[in-house]
This record gives sequence, structure tokens and C-alpha cells, in this order.
Amino acid sequence: MLVVLHQLLWWYLWHGPWAIWRNWRSQSQQTQHAYAVTSIRQLLHLLRLAYGRTVHPAAYYQLVLHRYPHSHTFNFIYSQQLPDWHKVWQPHITEPVQALIRNKRLFAEQMSAAGMNTVPTLSYWQQGTRLTKLPSFEDNTVFCKPVAASRSQGCYTLRITKQECCLTTYTETLTAPAVVLRFINENMASQSYLVQPFLHHHSVLDQFLSETASVLATITIRLVSAFSAGEVIFMAANLEVNEGQQRFKLLPINPDNGLLYEHNWQLPLWSQLLQQVQLGHNVLSSVKTLGWDFVISQNQVYCLEVNLNWAVQPMQLPEQGGLLEKFSKLYSPVS
Repeated sequence: MLVVLHQLLWWYLWHGPWAIWRNWRSQSQQTQHAYAVTSIRQLLHLLRLAYGRTVHPAAYYQLVLHRYPHSHTFNFIYSQQLPDWHKVWQPHITEPVQALIRNKRLFAEQMSAAGMNTVPTLSYWQQGTRLTKLPSFEDNTVFCKPVAASRSQGCYTLRITKQECCLTTYTETLTAPAVVLRFINENMASQSYLVQPFLHHHSVLDQFLSETASVLATITIRLVSAFSAGEVIFMAANLEVNEGQQRFKLLPINPDNGLLYEHNWQLPLWSQLLQQVQLGHNVLSSVKTLGWDFVISQNQVYCLEVNLNWAVQPMQLPEQGGLLEKFSKLYSPVS
């Protein structure tokens, strides 16, 4: 009871008001211009959601909740709810299954054995190892990610040639060899790393990049699947365009046919991607919903990883009303 009281007081007296003010101040003018919703009306919406339903104000703007009647906001699943989603609806996900999802190396091995196209591992850097010189790779540019990476934290690209040394994270670029080597060793002190080829997306997807996109811009697909009554169901999908320098955009996809809603354009190799998801979710059939990350290359699709707590809010943008009703048909109450 004391913990609950503390959390409620913390939200209502401190974090809630501060979140309302911060999001309203940064987003209200832009929203008023785009949707003709006055700043005062937005503020009233935020107060009603934050204090009446403890919905974070950021979700109001990200999901554009002013488009819906207040009663319809119950149909959305919010980011702060998703980590507890499986604990409530399917509390018996075993530790081996959770370990398989968390460990990128173990996941790649088992999915490859099941017939999936996973990204090959060029090298494995054990936690605590120290490199004495910069490594060399045949493909020059590689992608380094922690074995237990979450939300791309700790990931970076590494390009080493006779003429160039460049390490790029989502926030900075390092070019001095001594600085790059120190950065690599400092990161390996706390976690193990997989070194994989840097995958290039299919060339037809370049049309979704702006002219100022980074050379190492990435275009990936996030698809959410569900397992119900022995069948894999495709729930929602987005094309995620990361142009570097914190520029990121989402394009909603019809998960059944790979058609981009806004552009009426068909993604290549979509049937192959769905087949890969079916293979993977059949291995992880004890988990009802999973978020899969893929790259569509020139010739085939590659599975990057799978997530138990996939980013729920972006997946609801094309749904016009939220995913809760859709998911309630798949989950059954637990005792």
C-alpha cells in the first residue's frame, strides 16, 4: 500500500504536472497549426488524460489522441503498460524463452537452425576483452551490437580501411584511431558484442530517404505477430527510416500484403518476410505477441532481432483506434 501511495503521489504531484507542461510547451503550437486544435483545448485534454487515466502526455501527441472521442482512448495500449502486458495476460513465459529473446547470439543460432535468414556473425567480443589494435574486416563496414542490446543502446557502426577509421553511434562520430580503440574497449568492459556485416537495404527503398540522409542511413521493418490457436497472425507493421543525426520517420504498412498505406506502394520480398516470421514465431509459440525487426536487402530478407516489449505506440499509428480490441481477441484472462 505504501508503494502504491508513493507512486500515485509521485505521478499526481510531481511527474504528471511536469510532463504535461513540458509536452504542451513543445508540441502545442505545432499541433494547433497542423490540426486546428487550440492550445487551451490541448491542455484540457492533457489534464483529463494524465489525471483521469494516468496516460503520459507524450502519448497524446504521438498517437494524435485529439482525433478520437475520450472514451476511445481506452482502446490504446500505452508504452508504460507494455512491459507488464505479458506478466498479466501470460505469466508463464519460461526463463529459457526470455533468455533466448534477450540474447542476440543465442537467438541467431536457434533461428538459423529453424531455417530463418539471420545476420551472420563475423566476430564475438567477450565482455572484459581488451583489443590492443583496431580490428580489420573484409567488408570494411560492420555493425557492432551488444549481445543483450535494448532499444539500440550501445550499438555502433565501424568502418576501417587503409585510408579511413570511422566509428558512428546514434549521437556522435569518432575518427581518431586511438579514440576509436578506447571507445571499443570501454564498451566491452561492461558487455559482450556481436560484430556483423552492415546490411544495405534494397535500392528501391532509397525513395523514402531525404536528400540530406546519412550515407549509413538504415531502413528496417518492424512487424508484430501473434500466435493463436496454432496459427501465426500478422498484427501490424511499420517501415522505419533512420537517416542519422536523430532523424527518424515511420511509414505504416498493411501487414497482410506489404502495401504502404500512405504511398499505395508494394514492398519487395514481402511474402518471403512473412514466411520468415512464421518460422520464427513457431519456435517461440509460447509467446503470444512478438515484434520482429527485418532488413530487406537486394536478394532476401534478414531477421535482425525479436522483441518481447516491442515499441507499442508507433505500431498503433495506422490502426485508427488502437490495438487493444485486436489483442483482446487473442488473449484470454488468467486466473
